[in-house]
Amino acid sequence: GINQFEALDRNGVDFDGVKVRLGGAFAVQFQALEHSSGLGADTLAQIGNNFNLPTANLDVDVALADGLRMHMRTYLSSRPHPESWVKGGYIQVDKLDFIREGLLDNIMDITTIKVGLMEINYGDYHFRRSDNARAIYNPFVGNLILDAFNTEAGAEIYLTPGDFLFMAGVTNGKLNQGVATNGQNRAAFLGKVGWDKEINADLRTRITGSIYT
Repeated sequence: GINQFEALDRNGVDFDGVKVRLGGAFAVQFQALEHSSGLGADTLAQIGNNFNLPTANLDVDVALADGLRMHMRTYLSSRPHPESWVKGGYIQVDKLDFIREGLLDNIMDITTIKVGLMEINYGDYHFRRSDNARAIYNPFVGNLILDAFNTEAGAEIYLTPGDFLFMAGVTNGKLNQGVATNGQNRAAFLGKVGWDKEINADLRTRITGSIYT
């Protein structure tokens, strides 16, 4: 995962049938902290040095057809939830050969479509953050206090001509999915532009800008 960002590499393994790949992650934190309210009547829970609830992820990746794949991540446990729940999943389309061979090849050579309930591509830090039990790429283990991370239902379309990246997306704008509107059932829009180039084997340069509204 080091120096991996958008998973848009079109030089992957050739499709030779439906295949399923399972992966996972496990993490446990040892905590040694003290706390107090400073208000005289200390009502905080008494804590000591010990382990927090372990976290675990289960990943399922499926090659469905040439240029068509599915990803799903399930949190088997997460702080502070001992129950399992689905973080999200999406379908990614890099070719349209599963509809008709050669369909829109010239366009799809630089186009990727993602549809699902997924982690939206806002900024670049979310590629480095700990994602529940997947903490191996984050030297801080925990994440930032202000964390640019969300999962929403929607779609993102990518264009990658040369070393440039352009993305436009639309989502339902909701973190907690449900049909209650509270008078605010509106779409959210996001975009990303960037330049990403491997100068040589020892130097890669990347700059991106994102918008969410």
